[in-house]
Amino acid sequence: MLNCMTFHAWDRLAFVFLLVLSVVAAISPALAEVGAVALIVAWAVTQFSPAYRAFWKKIPVVLLGLLLIFALWGIGVSALSQRPWDSLRHCASKWGEWIVVMLAVCSTLSSKRRMRIFFIVLIAGSFLMAFDGAWQYIFGKDLLRGKPLLYGMYSTASFPYYTIYACYVVTLFLIGVGLRLKRQLSLRENIFLTVHHVVFLLILVFTFSRAAWLGAVIGLAGLALWRERKLSIFIAGGIGLLLLLSPTGVTFRFKEFFSGSWGGYRPEIWQATLTMIHDQWWGVGINNFSHTITRYYPSGGYAHNSLLQLAAEFGIPGVILFLSLFLGIFISTLRKFYRDFSFEAAAGYATVFALVGFLVHAFFDNHLFNEQLAVLFWMLSGSLLAIVILPSNRSCP
Repeated sequence: MLNCMTFHAWDRLAFVFLLVLSVVAAISPALAEVGAVALIVAWAVTQFSPAYRAFWKKIPVVLLGLLLIFALWGIGVSALSQRPWDSLRHCASKWGEWIVVMLAVCSTLSSKRRMRIFFIVLIAGSFLMAFDGAWQYIFGKDLLRGKPLLYGMYSTASFPYYTIYACYVVTLFLIGVGLRLKRQLSLRENIFLTVHHVVFLLILVFTFSRAAWLGAVIGLAGLALWRERKLSIFIAGGIGLLLLLSPTGVTFRFKEFFSGSWGGYRPEIWQATLTMIHDQWWGVGINNFSHTITRYYPSGGYAHNSLLQLAAEFGIPGVILFLSLFLGIFISTLRKFYRDFSFEAAAGYATVFALVGFLVHAFFDNHLFNEQLAVLFWMLSGSLLAIVILPSNRSCP
C-alpha cells in the first residue's frame, strides 16, 4: 500500500520528467518517446491517490467531454477501418499517448511555482536548439547529431526536416515574446527575454520557411491586437530584419511564392485529400492515410496539411471535435486573464498564440503527426489547461 509520502515522491518525479521532456523532446523522436512514457508512468502512479485524482474535477466539463469524445471517435473510426488492428495500435501508441501527456502535464503543473519553473526551463532549453541550428548554418553540420545542411541551404538542427525545425522555432519564439506581457519584469528577466527574442528571430529568418514566417506574423499580430499593441512595432521590425539580413535567400523564397510554385505539389495532394474526405467523411482510420491516398493520388505521400490529414483519418466529426476542444481552451484562457497581468496570465497568452502560430504552420505540413512536434503541441496544450484551472490573481497595472 502506497503512503502519502510515496505519492508525493512520484509527483515530484513526474515534474522532473516533465522538465526533462521539455528540453529533450526537440533533440530526437526517440528521446521524445522515452520522455513522454517516463512522464506518463510517474503520473499514472499518482492517480492511485484520491488527493491527486481531484484535479479531474477542476477541468471544465465541456473541455473534458470534448477530449473524451474526440478520443472515442478516433478509436471508433480506427476499429471500423480497413486495417483495424494496425490503426488501433497506432491510435493507442501515438494519439492515445499524446492525449495522456496533455492530461499528465495538466495534473503535474499543480502550482504557480511549478508553472513558472516549467516555462523558464522550456525557454532556457530552447537556446540549445537555437545554438545547434546556428552552428549547423555556419559550419555545415549540427552539433547534436552531425546532420549537414539540407540541400546545402536549410538549417534543420536535430530535426529531420527544415520545416519541422521552423515550426519548433516559431512556437518557442512566440512563447518568449508572449512572456513579456508580464508586468514589472526584472532586469534579469528583461535581458533573458530580449536575448531570446533576437536569437530566435534570427534563426526564424534563416529557416527560410514561409509558413513559419506567416505563423510568426499571425501569432504576433494576435498578441498585439489582444493585449499589447506595442508588439506591432516588433512585427514591423521583424519583417524589416527578415528582408535585410538575407536578401538572397529571402528574395528567392518570395519569388517562388509569387511565381506560383510556392506549394510545389501541395495543391494537387490537397485536392486529392479533399476528394477522399468527400468520399469517406467519417474517416479512413488513424494511420491509414498513406494506404488510401494512392487511390486518388497515385504518387502517394502525406497531405502536407495537418488539418486535412486529420479530417481524412478522423473524419469531419473528428476534426470538428479537435478544433472545438482547442478553441474552448483558447477562449477559456483569454477570458480568464482578460485583466490579469501576472506571470500565469502572460504564460497563458503566450501559449495560446504560440499554438495559433503552430497551427498556422501546420496548415502547410504534417506537424501534428510528427513525434517531436506532437509531443511539444500536446505538452503545451496541457500547460494551457493547467493555467485555466489554476486560481488567478488580478494584478492590473
